[in-house]
Amino acid sequence: MKTLENKVLEDIKDGAGKPQTYAVLAKACLQEPPKNHSGQSIGFTPDEMRSRNRIQDVLDVSKDKIELEDADAAKLKQCVENMSWAKMDKCLVTFTDDVIESFK
Repeated sequence: MKTLENKVLEDIKDGAGKPQTYAVLAKACLQEPPKNHSGQSIGFTPDEMRSRNRIQDVLDVSKDKIELEDADAAKLKQCVENMSWAKMDKCLVTFTDDVIESFK
C-alpha cells in the first residue's frame, strides 16, 4: 500500500474558483491516453480502462490522503510522469515530484 497526501492547491482553481486537490490532478492524468514510443496517442485498451477506473474510484472517495495498492500506485505514477500539461505551473511540478516520491 502506498500513500500520498491529498494536498489542496490554492493556486490552481477550477472554473468556479474552487482550489484543486492532488486527487483532481491525478484524475486528469488518468484521462491522458497512453502513447507509443514515438509519442503518438494509442488510445485505451479495455484492460487499461479497468486499471485506471479502479484508481479513479479510490480518488473519488479520497479525503486527506490517497491510498493505493502498489500496482495501482505504479500505474498512477506512470500516468503522472507521462502527462502533458496545457500550462506551466510550479504547483504541477511539485505535484509530479510528490507522486514520484510517494509512489516509488
